[in-house]
Amino acid sequence: MMNKKVSIIVFFLSIVLFCVNLRINFLGDIKTIIFWISIVMMLGIILYQIFYLKNNQFVLFEIILFYFLLHLLYQINYFGLAESDSYKDYDFLKTIINSNYFVINPINSGVSGWPLLHLFTSFITIIIKIDPLIIAKILPSFIESIIAISIYLVVHTLYKNEKAALLSCLIVGTIPTFVSFESFFVRESYALYFLILFFFILYIAKQRDDYRFL
Repeated sequence: MMNKKVSIIVFFLSIVLFCVNLRINFLGDIKTIIFWISIVMMLGIILYQIFYLKNNQFVLFEIILFYFLLHLLYQINYFGLAESDSYKDYDFLKTIINSNYFVINPINSGVSGWPLLHLFTSFITIIIKIDPLIIAKILPSFIESIIAISIYLVVHTLYKNEKAALLSCLIVGTIPTFVSFESFFVRESYALYFLILFFFILYIAKQRDDYRFL
């Protein structure tokens, strides 16, 4: 129990170190060194908890936080949105917010057929009255962070092994393409999350021989 508490404390201290490093401009290579120290600390603690601690369901929450921090790297230091494709989707979002209906024009015609991300973002913006740019910077990172839950459910259901499920979540979270592209405000942000979740639902349907799931 003591080892578990200490490991959790160290994990959150590494998060604090990570966030402070993002906000302060250290000189020379110090910023890079602190970045890697915080990353290695988080990874090390998660791996230690997976392989050496029992009843480690809290690790999934830590992995979600780890996902979220890595994704924010591509957004937090930009005044606007990272990646030019994000602005096509953001332009379509603004047409929905400003006009209250879909406006299809040559600029966003390829975007308007996939409006789930834009609708969800507009709902949040209208309800909590926050600048849509802030929501557009953070929401994709949050969506792709909770994908860890879908991965955990799939692997744990297939192999009945908690360590394998948690390790699979951690591995996916460190794939460079996943970390970078899925942090952008693009309509594909929802796709991977639902794809994995649908695989889980189909597998459960087959196991239960219940085709209502299909």
